[in-house]
Amino acid sequence: ANTAANTDDSFPQSHSPIGWAGRFGWVMVTASVLLAGGFGLQRTEQRIAGEVHWNEYLRLRFPKQESTPEEDSRTAAEQKAEQRQVHRQRMLALGRTITANPSHARAHLRLAAHYITRVEDQRLSGRNPHMPLAQIRQAAVNSSFESAAERDEWLSRPGVLGRNRRLLDKALAHARHALSLCPLQGMGYVYLAQLGYLDGDDSTASGHLLDQALTVRPFEARVHEAVGVEAWLAGKLEMGLDHWKQAFGLDRSVQRRILRRLAASGLPAKAIIDEFQPDWESLVFMKDLYQQAVPETEYKVVLAGYAAAARGRADNQNGSDAVTSWLQAAKAYRKLDQATQAQACYENALEENPASLTARLAFGHWLHSQDRFAEALVHLAWSARQQPDDEKLQRLVKQCRRSAAGGGTTRTR
Repeated sequence: ANTAANTDDSFPQSHSPIGWAGRFGWVMVTASVLLAGGFGLQRTEQRIAGEVHWNEYLRLRFPKQESTPEEDSRTAAEQKAEQRQVHRQRMLALGRTITANPSHARAHLRLAAHYITRVEDQRLSGRNPHMPLAQIRQAAVNSSFESAAERDEWLSRPGVLGRNRRLLDKALAHARHALSLCPLQGMGYVYLAQLGYLDGDDSTASGHLLDQALTVRPFEARVHEAVGVEAWLAGKLEMGLDHWKQAFGLDRSVQRRILRRLAASGLPAKAIIDEFQPDWESLVFMKDLYQQAVPETEYKVVLAGYAAAARGRADNQNGSDAVTSWLQAAKAYRKLDQATQAQACYENALEENPASLTARLAFGHWLHSQDRFAEALVHLAWSARQQPDDEKLQRLVKQCRRSAAGGGTTRTR
């Protein structure tokens, strides 16, 4: 027992207290944790506050409701005024987003884009509306200014940028800040390439920025669209078309802007169709676009492509969808004065659905327009039985019956 006791006494327990240095270290750690937590809480509050305004911007940017009949009846001037008001509301929402959360990279980038759009819009009513920003940039880059002051003086002239220079400076600042917060935003580099001339950048610097945009966003339609525009302006048409073809199938709105540019460039419609292989929706857009703005010969090229695409769709559809496509093709062939093709499409529509009132009426009206009254009467009379209250149709049937019986060509108006 004594041996055991002596053994225990030979290993005395040490109870050395924590020194002042250790206590100070724990205090610093605790303070750091509290500060980090407070900063993190502040950042969280900023993000939450910013998202409220960002969501408001998204609501304005992508409205869900469809236009009302009253809105559709507005004049072009009224529609333009409404667009400008909505644009101002979007900019205000973006400004509030950044005020609440200065680190909101997407808001900075979108605000830069809105400043550029605002300047483009204001220039349309300015002293030199036919000189877009891209041409001003080219003139500035190609000029040999002796100093930054001389460049700024020229850019600030009323016929050049005038007071819009201040707005473009803001766009440039927001684009730079957006990239400092998130360097993976491809359009940020595009805006720097487009606006760098304000600070004296040359075409080489712009080219490097566009390359960077493609590096970080190789599949973004807007980036390829912008790079294509720059190549086109530089006279590199093949390079521009190549980038536009890459963008064409990625984004519908970008696709339509490209089609407008191609139509305005004078590139033959057949070349556009062959190069870009537009889908059905694109052909519908092209048909409407070319009908309004280009020579009739080019419109007919697009219309022929539209008709062929409609027939292709009909071959792969059933029921009412197929009937609609056959009738769309028939209408296009009518405008092209291709009677054989038009008749085949009408007959295919009725073969798909013999009880289609729309198809019967369309075929009957077309046969009547071709003075084929006996054949037209079959379809028009059938349609009139389905619509006994349609007085205009009843009169047409009576006239058609008289013409079929007597061989006359008199028609009702």
